[in-house]
Amino acid sequence: MKCWLFAVFSIASFLDAVLTDRLLRYEMIMEANPLMITAMEYTPNGMVLVKSFVCVALLLAWDLLTHGFLIGIAAGMSAITFWNAGLLIWVMQND
Repeated sequence: MKCWLFAVFSIASFLDAVLTDRLLRYEMIMEANPLMITAMEYTPNGMVLVKSFVCVALLLAWDLLTHGFLIGIAAGMSAITFWNAGLLIWVMQND
């Protein structure tokens, strides 16, 4: 079960990076996370790099992860990804 939850988190995380990159091409959209803003300003593909580091850190701490924690981060990242997908659809229709 932990593997499935980690997979959901990872897929949602990288899909969020792609959606956010696409969204940031529109003038009315901006990133709110200061860490991601800094990563994108100073590193090519900075958002993907940060998300990769988080996934690696989770793998390194695998034995410490609980089902509850993994459910929480997988659900949270999935919600953010669905929000960004809906926002992208809305922005593209109203552009």
